[in-house]
Amino acid sequence: MEMIANYDRYTTVHKVLIDDDNIYAATQKGIAKAPLSSLIQNPQSWRILPIVDSIKTPIAINLLKIKDDLIAVVDTNKLLKLENDT
Repeated sequence: MEMIANYDRYTTVHKVLIDDDNIYAATQKGIAKAPLSSLIQNPQSWRILPIVDSIKTPIAINLLKIKDDLIAVVDTNKLLKLENDT
């Protein structure tokens, strides 16, 4: 795959998670999401999910599914619960 969302082609992907009908990618620039029913090779199929910290935009280094919650592990040593894609 050349690109995910509008990230440049050299963006590091740390983790990929498939949950229900979606695929998530934890990258050095954040988290991207695409429906599995879409053409995921197309960058326009992906949507960037905002993850915000008070200090900086964190780097997503892992994604976990715990019960029904999607959790992002970020480089600021925090766990962030994603709700409604934020």
